[in-house]
Amino acid sequence: MACMVARSGRELQRYDNMGRRQVVGCIPYRFKNCSDGFNGDELEVLVITSQKGQAKGMMFPKGGWELDESVEEAASRESLEEAGVLGNVEDKLGKWNFLSKRHGTFYEGFMFPLFVTKQLDLWPEKSVRQRIWMTVDEAREVCRHWWMKEALNILVERHSSLQQLQKEELELSCSLMPRNFRLLEELERGEKGIGDGTVSYGMDDADDIYMQSWTGTVIGPPNTVHEGRIYQLKLFCGKDYPDNPPSVRFQTRINMACVNPASGMVEPSLFPMLANWQRECTMEDILTQLKKEMMAPQNRKLTQPPEGNEEARLDQKGLGQTDYARKPKPLSAVLIDAL
Repeated sequence: MACMVARSGRELQRYDNMGRRQVVGCIPYRFKNCSDGFNGDELEVLVITSQKGQAKGMMFPKGGWELDESVEEAASRESLEEAGVLGNVEDKLGKWNFLSKRHGTFYEGFMFPLFVTKQLDLWPEKSVRQRIWMTVDEAREVCRHWWMKEALNILVERHSSLQQLQKEELELSCSLMPRNFRLLEELERGEKGIGDGTVSYGMDDADDIYMQSWTGTVIGPPNTVHEGRIYQLKLFCGKDYPDNPPSVRFQTRINMACVNPASGMVEPSLFPMLANWQRECTMEDILTQLKKEMMAPQNRKLTQPPEGNEEARLDQKGLGQTDYARKPKPLSAVLIDAL
């Protein structure tokens, strides 16, 4: 049960080593209710009048810090005695030295935020004070103490930073789909077929529970030296896919500006999609972009190796070209392995 009598007297009053009286203030706050009944993001703060009335200006609850209590307990007590609210005292907003115009002496003041969980109908100083919930801008306008206004600004900045951090964490958690589930999505799309069928891909190792090894196919675009040719590629998705791109290697011999002629590797530094990889990109995007590269001026007329010159290149697991003809693992089986 809350005490209904305010402390008085200064027998237990604390002073710092310079003889300044130490006082503790608190900013009671809550989040404004939205029209749907849920709490929104907008802060409301509780201000109180002076004991001499509203004409003397508004302020936040404050009072002397006494010897038999912690500074947090003093903040909570002042909020109860002067504003009639209970709640959770949060991390200190700061410490200020200020001159009391009334007494002509310097004080040392501490300010805390208090997240209000209960508002009482009766409180010790109800008969001598009024309390009013206000927006932050309204409170800045009416608060009579400069150091309390500074504390209010710190509270607002703290909550703005926290909201931004929570927003970023939410966006990150939404984007960080587990690797295998992302690859399962790509597998399902590949099995359904892509566009006009000139680009396709699928898993080529039925026993690859890590879903690393993939085969892609690109049919050369018309009106280029690649027209009608069927190009097979190997894509290897490491453990950090899709945060980092897969390695891409042409199994079929090809002359392209972005392809190493000896190894068939697509050079990331010469292929913008790999150089500027985004997590949202997919293997389908890579194959589609490679097809577009075949139509680029620097590639569309390049002399190509004779068709049928399909020398096997070893992939990362040591598989030769004949291994790439394996039937892709059914989606249902991959789901069971992944789960």
